[in-house]
Amino acid sequence: MNTLFDDIARIIASPVSRRQAVRLVSGAIGGAVLTSLGLARPFQAGAAAAVTCPTGSSPCTNGTKSACCVNDAQKCCNDVGAYCCTSSQTCCRGKCCTSGAICCRGKCCKAGPDHSHPCVGAVCPSGLAKDAAIAGGVGGGTAATVAALASSKGCPSGQSKCGSTCCPNSQTCCGGKNCCTPGTICCPGGGQALCCAAGPSPSTPCVGATKCS
Repeated sequence: MNTLFDDIARIIASPVSRRQAVRLVSGAIGGAVLTSLGLARPFQAGAAAAVTCPTGSSPCTNGTKSACCVNDAQKCCNDVGAYCCTSSQTCCRGKCCTSGAICCRGKCCKAGPDHSHPCVGAVCPSGLAKDAAIAGGVGGGTAATVAALASSKGCPSGQSKCGSTCCPNSQTCCGGKNCCTPGTICCPGGGQALCCAAGPSPSTPCVGATKCS
């Protein structure tokens, strides 16, 4: 019984939605009943869904399946397994429908003329769908996955996009490549922008700037 309470407390403390938390708690309680009958494996599988994700991401769970979605850049899709789509896309049975498309019977489509029944007369070309990796078990998202998603689709919370990288909000994006720390400025040099210590003139701080890197 103490184990059950510990699992419920851990689920409630996890950064999951209310619906996901209710599903996990229900699974834990049901698992406890099975455990009392000598069937512990289903309980262990259900409890494993409360996954811890890398910094800058949140868990997306569906039963024993889970993935890690990048905060602010992605949303959780758990209609089939567990996967992530960007905030502008639509979840569609393991696919991410591009912005403006709708999901009709598992296909990404252009809505039909009837707004109340958009799937009637909808056109479903393959170009409206983007395959999503459906996590098949706990830890479907890793730190490397989160970093890659942050680079291509957005940045973790507390960071801003700078070309193909992300800079902490306390730093300044320089030339779309470098992140200048507080106290340094961005100056052109050698065909690229560099982070430097400002020169003596406040009006032209890049003149005489030093320690550029």
